[in-house]
Amino acid sequence: MLDEYVHMVSEGAGFGLSEDKNQQVHEEMIDALKIHSASYVVDTFPAFARRMRMDEEKQQRTFMRSHYAVGFTKSEGHEAKNVDRKDSIRNAFNSPMRPFILATTSIGQEGLDFHPYCRKIMHWNLPANPIDLEQREGRINRYKCLAIRQDIAQRYSDRSFTNDVWQELFDMAAAEIRTTEQSELVPYWCLGKDQMVKIERIVPMYPVSKDEVNYQRLIKVLSLYRLTLGQARQEELVDYILESGMKDQEFVKSLFINLSPYDRTDAAWKQRMAQRKPIVIVRKKSDRQRRIEMLQEELHRLKEQLMALNSEKATIPTYNIVGMIVTHKTFGEGIVVDYDGKYLTIEFSNKTSRFVMPGPFESGFLQSEYPGFLRDTKRLADVDKRINEIKKEVDERKDRLHELII
Repeated sequence: MLDEYVHMVSEGAGFGLSEDKNQQVHEEMIDALKIHSASYVVDTFPAFARRMRMDEEKQQRTFMRSHYAVGFTKSEGHEAKNVDRKDSIRNAFNSPMRPFILATTSIGQEGLDFHPYCRKIMHWNLPANPIDLEQREGRINRYKCLAIRQDIAQRYSDRSFTNDVWQELFDMAAAEIRTTEQSELVPYWCLGKDQMVKIERIVPMYPVSKDEVNYQRLIKVLSLYRLTLGQARQEELVDYILESGMKDQEFVKSLFINLSPYDRTDAAWKQRMAQRKPIVIVRKKSDRQRRIEMLQEELHRLKEQLMALNSEKATIPTYNIVGMIVTHKTFGEGIVVDYDGKYLTIEFSNKTSRFVMPGPFESGFLQSEYPGFLRDTKRLADVDKRINEIKKEVDERKDRLHELII
């Protein structure tokens, strides 16, 4: 399971060339595991009955905590907090750990990927047009989706592996499943007609519901969507074709745009594919990848500086300040009885005084029994200050790197 998860996180984060990949994968996994359980208001029958009676008496609400399933919706409240919560939910759902069910509104219909560990989608209500249906199902029907990986795992689970199990599985599938009639989308996006594990569409049919009729029409329109692709006023064209009864089915099929990229029937194409040679692809780094690598280099440089400063700090002599004997120009000899990192409490023969470090030593009012005390103390303070500054820079770059990876 962890081999598969690491492979998918690495693929999704886009840092295949990163030297610090393991650390970034580790941070992604920690973020997915940090999600807290969600609390939801339970609508009980007594509460429903009170609403129907328009009972204005305030009643205590019933809450239920959920780990197994969570909601992915547009919430009220602080915008930044909501965004963080949604990112955490998405990262957790895209892992093999909980939550295992994600309930979402149209906010999760477009632009988000939920394919790493999901291959079943239930349409609580049907969309009005085929584009929305494809957008919904496109969230889980993507590159190296769960259905593809389960299929490939069933085929090659008895093989031997040497290093990256999942990369070797996909290499085997590319060599053995892909034919000369198929493009490089096999086996990463689809496996052709022989695919055993597929995306599952679940459409509940409620009693006295229009969804059954709407579903049949939607599936028919979905096939015609390819015919009207790129045309103006698509819905009117689809309605016209449906009303005509499509008597000449072969003619209508000849007008379709074939969006099956893995099926090539042209003889010249087959010949070219059969004669093709392995191509060495030189991948041009994206701006995002360059920024990731630049931040990684800066982190590496800062960590080297931290190591050097910590090594320097280890060579600086340290002193037991409490109990140290000092001499004051006016009060004479005294002993340090307390030191909190800033204030020094000294007990003299006739009084006890507090001093702010290291001012009195620098001005010469106080002298330590240790000759190098002032020099070493100032040096240690400078090194500690620089260490704290670098640690802040490291945290800032880690935050920026985390934003780029997510």
